[in-house]
Amino acid sequence: MPVRLFLAVSLFLAPLASLPADEPKPSGDEIPKLIEMLGSPRFAEREGATRRLSLLEDIPSELEAAAKGKGAEISRRAKNIIALISKRHEKEINERELAAIN
Repeated sequence: MPVRLFLAVSLFLAPLASLPADEPKPSGDEIPKLIEMLGSPRFAEREGATRRLSLLEDIPSELEAAAKGKGAEISRRAKNIIALISKRHEKEINERELAAIN
């Protein structure tokens, strides 16, 4: 089971690794709308909302709530976004610790 989860997260995160740097981070007012768009019937809207929410520096409470149940698609995408943000935080912490050692 952990291998499947790792593969699923890896497949989701791979396209997000090349996010455009000039894409604006969503404002607090945009977050609820973007979360709803995660369940859009339109693939482009789901992907766009996923990309924008993945740019957040912190995990908003609305995203945590969505991960716990707002429909299967929204929940899955919210969990993946939370994993991406958490992984980015972990990487930043590791880089700071390594810089402090050197």
